[in-house]
Amino acid sequence: MSRRLFAKRNQPILSGQGSRQRLHWPSVVLGSLALAAPLAACGPGFDPSSTVERARLVGARLSVASDPRRAAPLPGEEVTAQPWLVQPADESLVRATYIVCLAADIRRGASMCEGGPLALVPPSAPSVDLPPVTFTVPATTPATAQLILVMVTCDQGATPSLDAATMLVQCDNPISRSELATLNLPLADSVETANRHPDIGDETYRVQAEGGLIDWPASTAPLTRGCVTSGMPVVRVPSDALPPTAREPYRIDLTFTTTEDDRDSYTTRTGVMAREALQISHYVTAGRMSRSFSAVEATATSDLPITVRWAPPAIETIPTDGMPVRFTWIARDLRGGFARADRELCVTPAI
Repeated sequence: MSRRLFAKRNQPILSGQGSRQRLHWPSVVLGSLALAAPLAACGPGFDPSSTVERARLVGARLSVASDPRRAAPLPGEEVTAQPWLVQPADESLVRATYIVCLAADIRRGASMCEGGPLALVPPSAPSVDLPPVTFTVPATTPATAQLILVMVTCDQGATPSLDAATMLVQCDNPISRSELATLNLPLADSVETANRHPDIGDETYRVQAEGGLIDWPASTAPLTRGCVTSGMPVVRVPSDALPPTAREPYRIDLTFTTTEDDRDSYTTRTGVMAREALQISHYVTAGRMSRSFSAVEATATSDLPITVRWAPPAIETIPTDGMPVRFTWIARDLRGGFARADRELCVTPAI
């Protein structure tokens, strides 16, 4: 990505060649791509966005070096941003390039970079994960400012590039899929009032199937066939699990409970004390989720269970030695805090 994107203000830049030259201004306009579904009431139907059929950006967690749970740094602090991917069962190699910059002081419209980048990361090596980026917030930065993290990716191991004039992403492999996502990251004015990340990785996850209730610990097993011996919890799907044999689709309830310490209290710009809301997106590598996201409203006053139903894939597609399925939850507090949890199940036909 060219540094000319960050030329001095009020100095136009020419791009293109000959008569097709175009004039554009140096402040980078960043069209925000949502990293998770908007906070709203839970929808009743299956949303295809919850099914992971390709490598996808789903969020990024910024952590202060001296306090990793803190989501908002102070001026002068070193921070690391870790973008997150979800991968399908057949994982794809991804390359990424990042820019971190200070946001311009605009009240409306798209975010814009102010001045030069704090960090500029060239395309990474192909990997199934994304590398972090570490940088230091300038000590002279006002605490009222925000940072912007721009993330550009290409799958299939392709190299990403970004057009300075149009903000369109291109990959050097025509069959690759590209993504551009931006994330605004607020700064803090004190350690005491700084936003902290929620933590949904320490919750108790459970699977409710016809065979009973299963406690669901985290697993590090790869998503490969033969998972019945991998140590993952096993769910056995009846051979008549799908219509027309079954009157209703076979469904499994997946549950965890968000706790009060996942949400901060804070003072709004108008001086009113408020409680964070949580937006939780659901992703799965196979089968269907009953909805793509859940919400914990700001008015909630107690621990709340989050339950989503999952329908396994068609019985004829499940191998007898087991199909591993990964579930991912991404939680946002809508103030810069992110949390992630992953769980795996081994699905087999019932004997």
